[in-house]
Amino acid sequence: ILIVIFAIIGLNIYSGLDKKVSEPEVEVVSGKKLEPEKVVVLEKNEEKKQEQENLQIEKEKTQKKEVKAKEVIKETKQKTVKKSEEKQVKTKKVEKSISAKEQKKERKSSKNQSINTEFYSIQVGAFSSKINAEKFIKKKKLKDAFVYYRAGLYRVMVGKFKTKKEAYSYLKQNNLKGIVKKVKAGGS
Repeated sequence: ILIVIFAIIGLNIYSGLDKKVSEPEVEVVSGKKLEPEKVVVLEKNEEKKQEQENLQIEKEKTQKKEVKAKEVIKETKQKTVKKSEEKQVKTKKVEKSISAKEQKKERKSSKNQSINTEFYSIQVGAFSSKINAEKFIKKKKLKDAFVYYRAGLYRVMVGKFKTKKEAYSYLKQNNLKGIVKKVKAGGS
């Protein structure tokens, strides 16, 4: 409406016509008659106030939306952090249970072998996990090597010899660094 009014007034001014398009109704305020020019100014002031109020309302709405968006982002970040922490805890629990299961299996398998069989072997390493012991065997490309669990350690042993003398001669011939030990097939 404002644009149309200003367009009509602008056309009248630039076209040189001094004809009035329409005269607004004149209101009587406290017994005095207002001139049409003053009524137009009052209407413009009221329209400006209304526009300012509308702008303020829109500004407040956008601010509320921004605050809500920030809160949503913060909540999603917290949720992702919690999920990653939970995953880490779960993986640690799984790793612990796996290593405990490996130890139990190793004990059972060593018990299942013949209990009274004894032999000599060369210990070339000792590890806290079976996986590391097996990696050592692959890395060094050891022949006749096996993993022997005893006293909380996974020991890498090479060869099975009837006598200590045979074990020491094998040690020298193959240029190995290790300790000759008596091994019981039943464990401990």
